[in-house]
Amino acid sequence: TEYQGMSKIEYVVMSGANKGLEIYGNNINVSNYTARYCNTGISVMTASGSFVTGLDIEDCEIGVKAESSFNTLISDLKVNACETAIELTNNTSLRLANFDVRNCQKYGIRTDDKKDIIIRNGVIHSLGNGMSICGNHCDTQFVTIDAINGILLESASNTIIKNNIIVNLGSTGSGTGIEDMSSSGNAFPYNNIYGFQNATVNCTQTGASIYNVDPLFVGMQGSTYDYHLKDTSSLLTVASNNGQIGAYGVE
Repeated sequence: TEYQGMSKIEYVVMSGANKGLEIYGNNINVSNYTARYCNTGISVMTASGSFVTGLDIEDCEIGVKAESSFNTLISDLKVNACETAIELTNNTSLRLANFDVRNCQKYGIRTDDKKDIIIRNGVIHSLGNGMSICGNHCDTQFVTIDAINGILLESASNTIIKNNIIVNLGSTGSGTGIEDMSSSGNAFPYNNIYGFQNATVNCTQTGASIYNVDPLFVGMQGSTYDYHLKDTSSLLTVASNNGQIGAYGVE
């Protein structure tokens, strides 16, 4: 449905649809939305100036998809057991924040956007790849990624990757923390990379102290695994602002 002016969609549950909810137009506020067993849980198409918050998506091929939108906020979302949790394409000035992504089959986040994409304060647990970044100017900070491959850069430019914890706890000794697949020599300091066969490929971590240690997460089991840092973690004061890195740091 296309809406004119400021519209609200609240407290909706969708199940078994091709697209659980598709919004397009301007100034739309979606909150407290749940989708199960859909091809795409929610699709945000050319929905500029919109706010999409409070999402709970599970068992979809794509959990959240945003395309060709400008000045859009997507925040406070939980995505579980999707092939790709979040897919961002051709957006400008989009902010993705405060997310908890678990049990992805392929990708936690895939981005191929125009510019000014900001990703903040999230957890990604993936059985495949944590993030794939294409396009221009994606700024990813204060994110915790637990995946076989952490971040893949594919034809990405002006990329900021900083203050993140990138680990491979499920298949230790394999995969790559950050891999630049199209160029070499870029540096991504202020990231802790742990548990991979290679911390970096075609890029470096020069420009700051390199720790690459066991983060010491609070832990426990399964989908409730707690990625907060223990009080004894050495990563509580190593961010670029001297605070903690990872999903629960403060910019």
